[in-house]
This record gives sequence, structure tokens and C-alpha cells, in this order.
Amino acid sequence: MAITAVLLVLGVAAAGMVFVLTRGALLHFVGLAESRTPRSNIEIVPPGLNNSGGITYVFLRNLGPDPLPVEGVDAWTVVIDGSVIAVNRIEDVNGVSFAASDEIAVGQVFKIALSALVDLSEPHDIAVYGPYSTRARAGYSP
Repeated sequence: MAITAVLLVLGVAAAGMVFVLTRGALLHFVGLAESRTPRSNIEIVPPGLNNSGGITYVFLRNLGPDPLPVEGVDAWTVVIDGSVIAVNRIEDVNGVSFAASDEIAVGQVFKIALSALVDLSEPHDIAVYGPYSTRARAGYSP
């Protein structure tokens, strides 16, 4: 009888240890998955690229499901035809610059001002990468 009680106690202790270790691992992997999942989706919208006042803009829309933090120009990367082009600022469609602490609302169209002019007389492949793993890709045709 004493051996049965000892085995029962050891079995319960082992099950408890397995539960604690498995729970911690599961929470760790769920946390990793969430950190790599976009909080929001973006898309490049027409006109896609536009030159205005000596600046090339990329037009985007936040598709949601959450507002998208701007987090400053360093949080955004624009790649055109395989070349990274620096971002000067992020603006609403009226040309008002967003602060790094601002959020882009779901459904809101915004534009990214690039540091270099892009020749819009030829086709381009555009990719935009933003905070929280947001990304969009599209082709441009004149």
C-alpha cells in the first residue's frame, strides 16, 4: 500500500512538472507568433507612385484590423526595383506630416515621401515594409 501511495505521489508530481514545462513553452511560442504577426495590413493604392513638387510619393491604405502606429520614418522601408529608397516623411493625403506617436486609422489613405525622385515613365516593382511586419507590394505601370 505504501508503494502505491509513493508511486501515486510521484506520478502526480511528474504530471505537474510536464504541465508547467509544456505551458511555458506554449506561451513562449504563442508570444513569438504574435510578435511576427502584422497588427494591420496595408496596400498600395492608385496612383501607387506620384511625383509632385519634386518629390515621389507612394500611396497606401491601412486595411486594418487595427490602427497602425507610424513610429517614425525609420520604421518604414521602401524598395523600388530592388533598391532601397530612404523615407523622408509620412503624410496624410492632404500633405500633413504624421508624428512618430500618431496612428494611421483603419481605412485611412496615407502617403510616404521618398528621398529620391523615381522615373514614372517606366514600370516599377514597389514594396513597402512598415512597423509590426506590415508590408505591401505592387507593380507600377505608366
